[in-house]
Amino acid sequence: MMKSSKRIAIIEPAYLTAIGLKGLLDSMMPFAETVIFDTFEQFEENFNRHDADAPRFVHFFVSSKIIFEHAAFFAQMPQITIVLLYGNSMSDELLHTRFKFLDITQNEQQLVKAILSLHGSGHTAPHPTDVTQKGTDSLSDREIEVLKLVAQGLQNKEIADRLKIGVTTVITHRQKITEKLKLKSVAALTIYAVVNGYVDYSSVYIP
Repeated sequence: MMKSSKRIAIIEPAYLTAIGLKGLLDSMMPFAETVIFDTFEQFEENFNRHDADAPRFVHFFVSSKIIFEHAAFFAQMPQITIVLLYGNSMSDELLHTRFKFLDITQNEQQLVKAILSLHGSGHTAPHPTDVTQKGTDSLSDREIEVLKLVAQGLQNKEIADRLKIGVTTVITHRQKITEKLKLKSVAALTIYAVVNGYVDYSSVYIP
């Protein structure tokens, strides 16, 4: 399996919160490496390393306390900074920033939808030609077409009708997609399609 070229940082001193969020992000985005940092200093040391082979950070999930203490740093990258909130705990100071916000008291399904919505509202999704594949082969043009329709909630028969191909051909394409991406569920494929810029969040179906 190829090494991931993307990283997600969780900068949160509360251990259980950080571990729970990491587990969710790992299941949503197995093609990215999620790293936990207990302190800003620990994160900053890692961030400032000039390693050409190091995966780039595509999101920061940051505790509100750390945001307050290091606002100047994260204000340079508001489009990929997500502030972790406990319910309606947003202060007036945060309300007038360009950061995104995530209420981590929501249930799993609500969190998945919220994270995808936050990703879809930003400008961090790469062009499809820049997608990081987990398998050794990239998706073919036809497989990408099938993936897009799967993400929109279409069944095999509907995909076959839309693309004017046989149902068995659709099934074969889906099997190849699963093998290449190492993603088995429709939810995981949908998340992959959104995060990698194949489809817009507003057009997808979340099981």
